[in-house]
Amino acid sequence: MADLKRISGVDINQDMDYQRREWRAERIAWVFFSLVIVAALLGLLGQGPLSGGHAGDPTSGLELDWQRIDRNRAPTQLTLTLAPTLIQGSAVRIAFDEAYLDRIEIEEIVPEPQSVETAADAVTYEFEATDSSQPVEVKVDYQHARPGLARGEVRVEGGPSLRFDSFVWP
Repeated sequence: MADLKRISGVDINQDMDYQRREWRAERIAWVFFSLVIVAALLGLLGQGPLSGGHAGDPTSGLELDWQRIDRNRAPTQLTLTLAPTLIQGSAVRIAFDEAYLDRIEIEEIVPEPQSVETAADAVTYEFEATDSSQPVEVKVDYQHARPGLARGEVRVEGGPSLRFDSFVWP
């Protein structure tokens, strides 16, 4: 039972052990919520400075920028940069694996592909290269269709391929 103490002329029940436990729980909650806010600002809960990914390098001719950490149904973008050495004739063909495309809903591809071919394991987009001396940049605007780990692969016909992963929060 708590001690009855007289404070400023009023009898008050005090349980200092309980009060200390409550203060400790409150401090833990403050630290937890502060960490959540910092994680969100850094992009660990969605788009932000630490959530962006980059794969490939200029020497391979294929570079990919995407969101490694994303939110379900949030608009996002994937950007492919292809070196002039990957352009065959006046076009370049890029294939995305079917498993990744099943997890996303494509909203727009810029530039618009000249043609699209579907196979059992991939969808291939063909893009016109107006200037074969300049890199081709392809932007894919999409949304994730479901949360979880999304693994994908993009490959250039007759060229390199890149694997990439995204964690999608609900």
